Amino acid sequence: MIRKSVAVAALALVGMLSAPSAAQAYTALDEPELVLLIDPDDIVIGSTAVPFESRDFLPGSVARFSVSAPGVSGGDITLEVTASGAGAGATASGSIAAVPASDATFTVEAVFPMAAVYTIATEGLDLDGNTKTVSMRLALGQGAGGGGSGSGSGGGSGLPNTGFTGADALITGTALVGLGAGVVLLSRRRTARESAGSNV
Repeated sequence: MIRKSVAVAALALVGMLSAPSAAQAYTALDEPELVLLIDPDDIVIGSTAVPFESRDFLPGSVARFSVSAPGVSGGDITLEVTASGAGAGATASGSIAAVPASDATFTVEAVFPMAAVYTIATEGLDLDGNTKTVSMRLALGQGAGGGGSGSGSGGGSGLPNTGFTGADALITGTALVGLGAGVVLLSRRRTARESAGSNV
């Protein structure tokens, strides 16, 4: 009976220790990003079509590209999808839908009407099918040159949180092995006492 218990505990330990290997085999897909394709100092307010590339969005899905700034009407911001899986050539003001191509990218050009700090964002499905938003801020016309500067953030982490850590299995396995060893030790002592008592 005790040997069976120890064998079951050992099998449970082996099963738990082999489970993390499947979780560790997950290869993270690239996180979506938004990239300004020209130098901000080359932007001329009101005339330069500024290209932005949205990368690593699910091909064939619909993503939304938007531009906003305090004090600037969305209707004054001209947008055009220039490279996409579908919808290239579409124009809109302030916000536009685009379909990522088979390479998981699409490009939108924006014409900024006035000096301001703009927030540029893309919302869509990442390569895993999860909704993601990436954004950047672009300050235009704030300096003497009339150009700008940009900074961005992609959001998201590398690997998904599965709720399981190897430490959980190690602690549980160690406790089971210790319990099994204690049961075997007590069993041997009891057997030894019974043998000693029957010899007297």
